[in-house]
Amino acid sequence: MSTYGLFTFFISLVSFFSFRQNVLSLLLTLELMMAGVFMMFIHVFLINMSVFILFLVTVVCEASMGLMLLILMIYFSTVDYINVIDLTM
Repeated sequence: MSTYGLFTFFISLVSFFSFRQNVLSLLLTLELMMAGVFMMFIHVFLINMSVFILFLVTVVCEASMGLMLLILMIYFSTVDYINVIDLTM
């Protein structure tokens, strides 16, 4: 079971560094990474359920904040490409 999680994590890591065009694709690969880490956690922490709940709450909060930032970015700049993001304020 842990090898599936490790495989999922590394596949998502490769796709994170190779497909960096849209913010949505980056968010999806980050969620796939979290799914891989969760699969590894299931194998390692088989008894302690509070770790699972804490991890799932963290993943859900991260996903909702990422979608909120994506919606705000599209609302204000009308595109979601990485190369048009200007981080200078």
